[in-house]
Amino acid sequence: MSFNQINEIVELPDSAKGLDRTWWGNSKNSSRVQSVSWMKAGWKTDKKEYLNGFIIFYKYK
Repeated sequence: MSFNQINEIVELPDSAKGLDRTWWGNSKNSSRVQSVSWMKAGWKTDKKEYLNGFIIFYKYK
């Protein structure tokens, strides 16, 4: 999904749209509520296309 597509569904913070790759990391740290949420739902991110404005989610459970 592109950042623009995601932003149409939920408003992304600037850090998610900028060069802060850590926002999209698969962290279990409770301060990263976004990654805890998608991981609880069985998804992880692959950041290969991050610099092209896309993030890839894949099912891992």
